[in-house]
Amino acid sequence: MGTISLRFQAHVPISPIEPNDFVTEFMGDILYTTDDKTRRIGAFDVTRVNIALGKDLDEAAWEIFDAHSARLADDFQIIFSHNTDDFKESIKQYFCTPDFDLLIIDSIILSPKFRGRGLGLMAARTIVDQLGWGCGLTVAMMTPVLPCDADEARVPRRWLPGVSDFCTQADAKGKIARHFEKMGFERIGQSELWGLSHGLRRPTARDLDKLRRRR
Repeated sequence: MGTISLRFQAHVPISPIEPNDFVTEFMGDILYTTDDKTRRIGAFDVTRVNIALGKDLDEAAWEIFDAHSARLADDFQIIFSHNTDDFKESIKQYFCTPDFDLLIIDSIILSPKFRGRGLGLMAARTIVDQLGWGCGLTVAMMTPVLPCDADEARVPRRWLPGVSDFCTQADAKGKIARHFEKMGFERIGQSELWGLSHGLRRPTARDLDKLRRRR
C-alpha cells in the first residue's frame, strides 16, 4: 500500500507592484509513492487572491480581480461588493466568511486508475488546509476538464473523459457537484460557482478519509 501526497509550485513576486501581483497561481501534482518509486497520478490548479495584502498596500479588490482575467472579474461580481470592497453581505451571512482572501480551485484531475476512491475530495481538502489560511471562502466551478484542454491541464488526454461519457454537460456538472457536496460545497445562488465556508465546520481530511474507506 502506497501513500498519496501533493506537490505545489508557484511563482510569487517579492514585492507586488501591479494589481495582478496580488494573485498567486499554484500548479500541483498528485503523487503516489510506494517503497521503490513515486509516480504522478494527478494534477491540480489553484488560484489565491490576496485581498488583505492588497488592502494593506491600498489596492482595491476589484482592481486586483479585473487586472488578472475576465474569469476573476466575473467571480468578483458574484461574490464581492463594489461598494465595500469586501464579500457581499449575503455571502458573509450564508458562508460565515472569517477573512478577506479568496481561494479558487480551478481543477483537480486524477488518472482513471485512481478514481472512485475519494482521492479527489481528499486532495481538495488538503489544498484548502494548506493554502486557505487567511481566506474567507473557497470557490470552484463544477465543470469537467475536456480532452481538448489536456495540454493546458498538464495531463494525458486519455485521463479526461469526454462530455459524451456523461451523456450531457449538465450530467457531468451534476455528478461533480454531488461529489463535492460531501465536502461541504454549496451552490452560490443561481451562479456557476460553488462555495466552501472557512467559518463553519465542514468535513475534515480525517472525516473524508473515513468516508472513503467505508466504500
